[in-house]
Amino acid sequence: MTTTDPLALLQSKSVEQRAEATRYYERHGDLSDLEVLLDCAQNDSSVAIRNNAADAISDILSRYRTGENKSKLSVEERLNWMNRFRKLSPNKSPVVYLMYAALGIPEVLPIITAAFFDPRTELRISAAIGLKCYCLSADLLGNVKIEEQVVSLLSNPRLDGDAMAHIARVCAESGYVSALPVLQNLTGEGLIGETIRAATEQLKKASLRPVGIWVSDGLDSVEFNPETKVETCFAIISQKQAVLKKQDQWQLIDDFSSAEQRQLLFRRLAQPTPGPALQFADSTWYFANAKEVEGLLQKELNLTGKRNESLEVLGDVLQNRAVDNTKMWRNIAVLYLRAGALNKANNAAERAIELKRPPRDVYFIKAEVLRLSGNKSAAQELYKQCIAGARSEKSVLAQLCKERLEKEK
Repeated sequence: MTTTDPLALLQSKSVEQRAEATRYYERHGDLSDLEVLLDCAQNDSSVAIRNNAADAISDILSRYRTGENKSKLSVEERLNWMNRFRKLSPNKSPVVYLMYAALGIPEVLPIITAAFFDPRTELRISAAIGLKCYCLSADLLGNVKIEEQVVSLLSNPRLDGDAMAHIARVCAESGYVSALPVLQNLTGEGLIGETIRAATEQLKKASLRPVGIWVSDGLDSVEFNPETKVETCFAIISQKQAVLKKQDQWQLIDDFSSAEQRQLLFRRLAQPTPGPALQFADSTWYFANAKEVEGLLQKELNLTGKRNESLEVLGDVLQNRAVDNTKMWRNIAVLYLRAGALNKANNAAERAIELKRPPRDVYFIKAEVLRLSGNKSAAQELYKQCIAGARSEKSVLAQLCKERLEKEK
């Protein structure tokens, strides 16, 4: 495919080539491409291409809902596009609801929700997908009015059970905990009842503090922007504290509990199944996987690294995962040591020693705790014990212990 001229491909008689053009716009398109894509969504002879073009429009607009790009499309321009989208009938392309959603303005909400009162199942499904994409974006974080409007649909007697289930699912995916009292009073049979119960349980979870290690790629939850490469950021949240790590800089969040936040549950782009997400600080965060956690840890496990009080929060969170893992308890001890949380460091080191085959440097950690606590004589004995247990007197651990002993003479 010659991607340098997607406009020419859209004029091709080949459906395959026109589809390639729409895929190109999905990845690389910007605001200047909306015009040609809208014409394609309205007039192409193929239903598939009309849907592809509408999807490409929504993908492009998703890159202008948050961050620096948001100001590049004014409210007036968004309203203008909304009015132009009205010329595209959902009967020709139900993907139009995604186009409305991606505009991110309150005026599109009545247009999307009106479809839930339509007797056609396919339109209600399309509207549910559009409503979800509208509500999930971080630009609606803290927007109480929109949440109230969506939740109020659950009390509308004109909605049938199927539509009610769609709304309940959107509320759960969007972290609208204000829907809980309404959902707890709703009933339904079969799949509808199961959906309402699942939404209720999810929102109960979303009401709890989001303890864990979260990671952000800098993209909005509904943003399709495969060409953007950003540095991974971490949010570590314990029961009492929260810290951010951005560009190797740690920052304690003093007022996390009072900050605008919500917990989501949805399937990310390119992910096979739904998963938890968190929105706060105008960003979307996801549970860090094992590889990401390991990468975060490896940068912070230097036994002689500079003091960093934020690492205590990371140690607190990891305790819930450590169980009987000796290496993990050793790592937690290092984090507490670097944080200056000496009692916690000693307890973690002791836990590692209780388990099988503790790493040799656990005793160095205990010695450091003793030294920093003022018990220098006991620390010296442990440094000597570390040297005796080292594989070689030239090892890094043995050299560290010797350096400590020399300084304490």
